[in-house]
Amino acid sequence: MKVLNRRCQMKWFANVCLGLLVVLFNSTAKAVSYEEAVDRLEKVKDKFILHPKFTTTPSSSMNDEWNDIIFAQCSSLLKELQTYKKYDPLTPGFDKITEKSLSNAQRFSDALAGLRNGTVTGKLLTYSTELFPSTPITPYTAELPGKISNELQLEACAGEFESASLVLWAPEPVSALVIKATQLQGPGGVIPGSDVDIKYVKCWYQQGCGEGPGYLVPELLLNDDTLVKVDYDKRRNHVKLSFPDAGKYVQAYDTTRTNPGYEIESEKFPVQDADSLQPLDLPAGENKQIWITVKVPSAAKAGNYRGQITLSVNGKEIVKPIALTVNVPAFSLASPKTHYDLSQEFFGSLYYWGRLDPSGKGKVGFAMKSEQQFRAELKIMADHGIIAPCMIFPARMVYGNRPLFRKHLAIMREFGMSGKPIGNQLFKILIIEI
Repeated sequence: MKVLNRRCQMKWFANVCLGLLVVLFNSTAKAVSYEEAVDRLEKVKDKFILHPKFTTTPSSSMNDEWNDIIFAQCSSLLKELQTYKKYDPLTPGFDKITEKSLSNAQRFSDALAGLRNGTVTGKLLTYSTELFPSTPITPYTAELPGKISNELQLEACAGEFESASLVLWAPEPVSALVIKATQLQGPGGVIPGSDVDIKYVKCWYQQGCGEGPGYLVPELLLNDDTLVKVDYDKRRNHVKLSFPDAGKYVQAYDTTRTNPGYEIESEKFPVQDADSLQPLDLPAGENKQIWITVKVPSAAKAGNYRGQITLSVNGKEIVKPIALTVNVPAFSLASPKTHYDLSQEFFGSLYYWGRLDPSGKGKVGFAMKSEQQFRAELKIMADHGIIAPCMIFPARMVYGNRPLFRKHLAIMREFGMSGKPIGNQLFKILIIEI
C-alpha cells in the first residue's frame, strides 16, 4: 500500500511538472501554439511517469520533504500558469510576466533530477555555473548555465587568482545563511581559508539609453547583500547609507541629473560595504549567485588542494558541504610578452579616471578618490595584472597641484606600477600631446 501510495504521489508530481513545462515550452518556443505544446508534453509525461529510476526511488526523509514543499506550493503556482493561456507569447512583456513562474518550474524540475541522482542534499539547490555566460544570471533566470552540483573545481598556477560561480536557490525563505570556506589542504601545505574570497553577486538596474534605469545587471560583488535593495516592480535601486546616528536607504538613481560624470561628497553619501562576508537572507524562489575567488600562494607546490564551502543556519549545515578542489599545475606562468617581439614586456592597462582628491576626503563616484580609495583600487588592479593604468587625460589637465601628482606616482610605484611608457613612440607622443 505504501509503495502504491508512493507511486500515486510520483504520478501527481509528474503531472505537476507537466503543467509547469507546458508553459515553459510555450514561452521558449514562441512559434509553437499552446495546443501543440500540450500535445508534445503529453508524450513527455508518459515517459516521465514510467521512468524506472524515478518510480523505484525509495521513500526518504529528503524526498518526503520535497514532496511536502511541492504539495504546499504547486497548487498556487499552477493557477498562475493557467492564467498565461490567455496571453499570446508574442505579446510585449510576456517574458517579464512569466519569468518568475517559469524559473520556479525549472528549479522544481532540476530538484527532481537531483533527488534521483543524489546531488540534492537539502532544501537548498546548489549549482555550479559558468562565470561569464552569454545570458546573465538574474534572480529569475530559468535556464541556468550549469548544473546542480556539490563540487567546484578550479585550476590555477602558483601566485594566480581563479574564480568560480555558485548559484543558490531555495523553495522556501532561508534566513541568516552563513557561507564559509575551510582551508584547502594539498601536497605542499595549505591554502588558507582567508585566501578563498566569497562575495555575493548583486543584480541592480543600470541606466539604459532612455530615461531611468532599464537593465537588470549582475554587477556588484558585495560582502553585505543588504547594502543594495532592488525594487523589481519599479525598477529602482536603493543604497544603504551609514550615518553616525542612524542608517537609511536612499534611491541610488537621481532622476534629476543629466551629467553622466556625477559625483557626491562622501559625507553626504556614506556608503560602505562590510569588511567581511555577512549572513545572507535568501528569498524563496530567487537565484542567488555567489562569486568565489581563490588566491594560490606564490610558493604553492603542484598538486590538488582540497577543502570545503559550508552553508549553515544557526550553526547547522543545511546541505552537504561543497567540495572545493584547486589543481595547481607543475609550472608557473611566465611574465607576458608582446606578440610582435618576445623580448619586450607586455603591460596590462586600462584608462583610469581615479585621481587624488586635493581635500583628501574623496567622493562617491568615478574620479575623486581619498588616499584609502585610491590605494584600494590600485591594489585590485595590481593583483590582477593591470600594472600600467593610463590616466584618462594628461597630468597637466588632471593635476594643477604638482606635489599631489608626485604622490599619485609614488603610490603607484608602491604597487609595482613603474610608470613605464606603453606602446610605440607614436602612441607615447599622442598621449603626451593630446
